[in-house]
Amino acid sequence: MQSILNKVSLPIFSLLLILSCSDSKDDQDQQNPLNLQGPVASRILVADGLEPILKVVDLGEGKVLQSIPTSGTSRVYTGETGRFAYAIQMTENKVNIVDGGLWFENGVQVQDNPRLMETSLEGPLPIHFVAKAGYAAIFFDEGGIAQFIPESLEDGLGNDPITIDSGAPHHGVALAFGDHFLVSKPLIEEAQEGGLPVGIQVFNQTGNRVGQNFEDCPALHGEAATDKVVAFGCGDGVLMIEEADEGLKSYKVAPSELGPEDKGRVGTLVAHNKAPYIVGNFGKNRYVEIDPSTKAMTIREMSMDYSRFKFSSDGRYLIFLGRDGTLGVLDVETRELIHQSKVTSESTGENHGAIDPQITVGQGFVFISNPRDGEVVVFDLISLSIKKVIQIGGTPTMLTSFGSQ
Repeated sequence: MQSILNKVSLPIFSLLLILSCSDSKDDQDQQNPLNLQGPVASRILVADGLEPILKVVDLGEGKVLQSIPTSGTSRVYTGETGRFAYAIQMTENKVNIVDGGLWFENGVQVQDNPRLMETSLEGPLPIHFVAKAGYAAIFFDEGGIAQFIPESLEDGLGNDPITIDSGAPHHGVALAFGDHFLVSKPLIEEAQEGGLPVGIQVFNQTGNRVGQNFEDCPALHGEAATDKVVAFGCGDGVLMIEEADEGLKSYKVAPSELGPEDKGRVGTLVAHNKAPYIVGNFGKNRYVEIDPSTKAMTIREMSMDYSRFKFSSDGRYLIFLGRDGTLGVLDVETRELIHQSKVTSESTGENHGAIDPQITVGQGFVFISNPRDGEVVVFDLISLSIKKVIQIGGTPTMLTSFGSQ
């Protein structure tokens, strides 16, 4: 157990915290569009890597507001409205939903106690989660089914999810896009739990097929969507789906030039409505930009061997977490790596159950879990100086922020 939990070096965090104290308050306020102690509350949901428990953390007060027991350990994600978070418990075949207790009405923030919702989803081996176009979608690999649950600030959560059978068990994905539901299509001849799909099936929002299939995506894995386009990682490029005059249409993109050393594929993607391009992984220390306006894919070199990456809340920056514990911030427009600092020790792996430091973002901040020392560390997005260390106990791993993502 010691080798698994040997994650974050306390001396590294302590050194960074001492250095960050040299910043003046004026400088800190200019760097942080969201004041953790300000009038707009901010909360995150943290999952324990070893125990079946979730913790809602108030960032302003720097403490756990509520501990929520679950059936099993969880992977957590925030819904599209920012009010609800979803705790996917793979080993227990269950998805719980947490109301973070923060939302806006007529431009004014409403605060309430966080709570576990009565609504939950159940099915064999839930893994992939996507929140888009008013729905949270979860794909259950072992059953080969997708469940869509409507989400809105006004009405809360719909009690009756829409269930769609993909045709066979596989490691799939589902999401809402416009007026459609997109569900991965298994390769029936080789369908199995963990097998990769070969394309996308299109359904209407009552769960009925509309007759469209997009099958040109062998070994489909990974997706990202803006309001205008969805990207799916394929073994030979990226499948792009967008709305047409009638229904949907698709096209494929791939790097224009590949050398003999180019053996990477796109299997993880991130997107943001305000960013000019979609980003995907490509090997250990490169990434790809996909520009929907030009339908082009470009390979970019990266000065770090990264394991995780995501856009900042405003889409202006890309945050990379390196396998060696380095955190990097890249300007989306200039593609300049504006800051890079060692903040943790190296990760053990990328599998769904790895007990490693994880990252999420808030407005102007990056949050990193420290499983070894039972804490969450809050970094300024631009300077990467430490703003707060919150002791929450246990073995915190995956985390997600309520509010804007």
